[in-house]
Amino acid sequence: MGKRVNLWFIVDLQYLSDPKFLRLLEKAEEEFGFEQVGALALPCRPDDLQRILENRRKEVIMGCTV
Repeated sequence: MGKRVNLWFIVDLQYLSDPKFLRLLEKAEEEFGFEQVGALALPCRPDDLQRILENRRKEVIMGCTV
């Protein structure tokens, strides 16, 4: 079993409309509930979240967002 790595990300509100990010929020609700204190924990590896954020940034730059 791999060691759990905790990283902090500051996420712009625009990501609340991203389907992949919304799925992570739903998984967080299922795994941790709504009673989280402090920072929001997401049930994924940091590199997975980084990939979602980078893909969204590329879409915004290319003008492909809804």
